[in-house]
Amino acid sequence: MIPPLPVLPLLGLAGMLGVPSGPPAEEGGSGVESETVATWAAPPGPAPTGPLRVAGDPSPTETRPLSTSGQDALPDTIPEGPPAGADPESTEEEPEAQDRPGAHVRSWGTMAAFTLAFPSGFAQDPEDRSGLSWITARALEEEGNRRLRSFLSEITVTVEQEETLVTLVAPRETWREALDRLEGLLFRHPLPQSAFQTARNRVLERVAFEEGAPVRDFEQEKWQLLAGPTHPWARPPQGRREGVMEATMEELNEHRARLFSRELVEGAAVGPFEPEELPSWFSRARRVDNGDLGSGPASGSRPWDGGERRVVDREVTSTWIVFAYPAPGDMSWTMLELMAHILTERLTPSPPDPGLFSVEVGPRTVPDGTALVLQLTVDPRRTDRWEEQVRQLVSSLADEAETEEFFHQRRRRFRSALLHELAEPEAHARRMARELMVHGTVSDPEEEIWTHSAEGVRDAARELGEPRVLLFGPASMFEGGDR
Repeated sequence: MIPPLPVLPLLGLAGMLGVPSGPPAEEGGSGVESETVATWAAPPGPAPTGPLRVAGDPSPTETRPLSTSGQDALPDTIPEGPPAGADPESTEEEPEAQDRPGAHVRSWGTMAAFTLAFPSGFAQDPEDRSGLSWITARALEEEGNRRLRSFLSEITVTVEQEETLVTLVAPRETWREALDRLEGLLFRHPLPQSAFQTARNRVLERVAFEEGAPVRDFEQEKWQLLAGPTHPWARPPQGRREGVMEATMEELNEHRARLFSRELVEGAAVGPFEPEELPSWFSRARRVDNGDLGSGPASGSRPWDGGERRVVDREVTSTWIVFAYPAPGDMSWTMLELMAHILTERLTPSPPDPGLFSVEVGPRTVPDGTALVLQLTVDPRRTDRWEEQVRQLVSSLADEAETEEFFHQRRRRFRSALLHELAEPEAHARRMARELMVHGTVSDPEEEIWTHSAEGVRDAARELGEPRVLLFGPASMFEGGDR
């Protein structure tokens, strides 16, 4: 295991990250210094050749929105396996791939992080083999960390509905060797039987442990509300017992070849190196300035029209409340994060409310768009009060005349929280790789934060649609029943 990165004081954090610590432009300073960032996204067709492109050169970037069509999102062909007798530990560089992942590189710190994002996940599992993506992810971690142990490196694999993120963290002294091993693990060498058996057993244990757990029933009800009762996004992420038990080694390697496709991958790197130092299979970077990074083209439509309220009556000790507000497709992700930060502050006063057990607020990708999702765990006897309070708080974002001075304090707290999150190179790499996959470009939230105002928050809140609401708990204990 990689030892956790130290939590740094916020005042010293900006300097270590290369982020300016002076005041923003609105308070007498430029707020940002020039910085070179490298990014690349794989164009369709043959691999580019020739010199690196510079900002301003014609280099169209393909936008790949998340698919909602289930298995249709997977490529039609499965790449061939390795030649007979191939050495799974070999670090010999393979011939240059025709399509390669994108990259976004900044040089700071002593650890390097690389994330490869693939636009497919457990929603693409075969109907009778649900859980295959989770088994694949756990098998990759098992075998990958065995191979990477000597390089003091670690990989993690996260699987969502229609995305899989593979993240490698390595010291500056060994990241090249570790990255070569990761390439062979993902694209060239089959996984051994031992890794498959260990992964399947662990997934089976988790499925058995969580079978009938209220939190799993709640998660399924939530995604049925957000995506639809029969939508693949509403499947259990770790699969069902029958599908996991019947999965075979051959099916795993075939699924892995379809899941981890060179033609669809996007990647991001954060670490103490220049883009030219990355191996050719990872990227051919082109240099751009921060000012050229944007949020990418997107549709202005919301993922749904019209709200819905659903009550699921279960004899449990707490009530889960979900509010999902559909956002226009062209709304900035950073703006959604800022609104989530403001709502979290207002929902968690000091001293804390004894009837509120937990709060999670943030933007989430849903089929056909994005939503601002609020999830609360509350005392069942206070369910109706919290439901009404959430409605009022979100409505107040559109109408409240908060002064700019007070808003500036909120914005600074949000900036500090975001910088603290992105101080971990793996978190930064995951964020950028996912942006490349979804939007085809990388935003600069540190710069964008200063462009948002109190009036901008009010305008954005007015653009949110009617929410879908879920109450999951003992309805007989709600103040107003299930109405």
